[in-house]
Amino acid sequence: MLLEDGQRVGYMAARDQMVDTPLGSEPVRWIVSAFLVPRARGRGLLMRFGALLSQQHHRQGKVGARISTANTRMLKLMRVGGWTKIRSSRQWVDFVLDLRAPFGAAPSRRGG
Repeated sequence: MLLEDGQRVGYMAARDQMVDTPLGSEPVRWIVSAFLVPRARGRGLLMRFGALLSQQHHRQGKVGARISTANTRMLKLMRVGGWTKIRSSRQWVDFVLDLRAPFGAAPSRRGG
């Protein structure tokens, strides 16, 4: 559950998985689902909640996310945020982000 000023504004669900890579088996925390209520969107909250989660539960490895190809706003955010595209289909694009340190969210340009 994601809270802002004590109010529920959304949720984020994640699961951990070991993934075989050329460097051996690496931990990946997949963001399975994330949602914000409409009034909370466009202020960078999902990235800030992700940064808090990473700071509290950081383990070296990777965090991954599967984004719908219809979600152009999120696809753009992943590309400019340094995430690496690892595979895609007609419906989904999978991204990973190396976590050598806790993930840090950049401040929103819209003041949030």
